[in-house]
Amino acid sequence: MEFKNVLITGIGGSAGSYLAEYIVENHPEVEVSGIVRWHTEPSLKNLTDCIDDVNIHECDLQDFSSILRVLQEVKPDCIFHLASHAKQREGFVNAYYKSWGLNVIRTRTFGYINPRRKDIFSTSFATQIAKIEKEGSGIIKHGNLDSVRTLIDVRDVAKSYWESMKYCKVGEVYN
Repeated sequence: MEFKNVLITGIGGSAGSYLAEYIVENHPEVEVSGIVRWHTEPSLKNLTDCIDDVNIHECDLQDFSSILRVLQEVKPDCIFHLASHAKQREGFVNAYYKSWGLNVIRTRTFGYINPRRKDIFSTSFATQIAKIEKEGSGIIKHGNLDSVRTLIDVRDVAKSYWESMKYCKVGEVYN
């Protein structure tokens, strides 16, 4: 499937900004629009590498008229919803796409290494290692080392979101 016009909710966040960069760099024929929170001081620092190539819209995702306004203006071929609940269970309990019969591809991303987020496990771990390498010694603070974790770079996640929209089957879940 080919897209000419995409909308990214949460474009100012870390994953949304990397997705915007990926699309701008690798698919320059695609118009990229994004939603940032309405009535807040939007943080666009994550978009410094592509800010001139994306269209930013303020929107309250809890206000239908606000969403409708953006959808009517942008008329996207595809929506990447990255402004979702931080609590994953909410997305399963309130599966809105089923209620509305939407064509949705769900992805469940493993933990990812993300230079724009310093508050997540994988980034914290990598930051500690880099600091120890720079200083020559130190202690790594960690949690349970017996657990198994799969980590992926957020830039690979951004590419996988794009590829999912092009090649995956609507209604399926992809890890």
